Amino acid sequence: TNKLNMIKRGIGYQKQKLARLNTSAVKSCFGTKKLFKAQHTLYNEHFEWKEDFYKARHKTIELQGLNTVTQGNACVKYNYETNLLSIQLPYENKIGAYHSSQWFEVENVDFPYHKDLLIEALNTKNSPVSWRIEDKGDYFLFKPSYKLFKDESQINYSKANGIVGYDINYDHIAWSETDCIGNLLDFGTIHFNIANKTSGQISK
Repeated sequence: TNKLNMIKRGIGYQKQKLARLNTSAVKSCFGTKKLFKAQHTLYNEHFEWKEDFYKARHKTIELQGLNTVTQGNACVKYNYETNLLSIQLPYENKIGAYHSSQWFEVENVDFPYHKDLLIEALNTKNSPVSWRIEDKGDYFLFKPSYKLFKDESQINYSKANGIVGYDINYDHIAWSETDCIGNLLDFGTIHFNIANKTSGQISK
């Protein structure tokens, strides 16, 4: 009975949420909702909150990669021999509009972990490299994102002894094994239940 009441309550909550979405515009808050509400409780001066809120909204920037340009990005160039990072960003003119752009250079940008993979991605054609820049106050973080090209020389694609196939479903995994000419040798299912499980339990 308790479980049934909880389900009914959940359905009622979802119906109320749907009604709100159908009758009013969706509201969003950039810079975190918690910090937005803090302007009335944690700050004595409004300009102090406004400064922190502005920093929270503009502390990160993402520059998407493009596979048709050099080094996979039109706005970021990285010289891995001198550790010089060049970034092209728009700048504001006197009337407050962004009409042009300017290159900025950041020295001593090094990647102590897997730098060889980044260099490979920068030198690979048709390989977009996206960059995320985060302002941490005392320093900046530069995070490149790129696709790894795996070495498939050790992967065995031979079907001389047959193959095993898996079909992953919501509550079970179905598997089957065939010989080298496609005759079915064996099959089965592996049952599991992810209902009412946490995301960590589902992953395990």
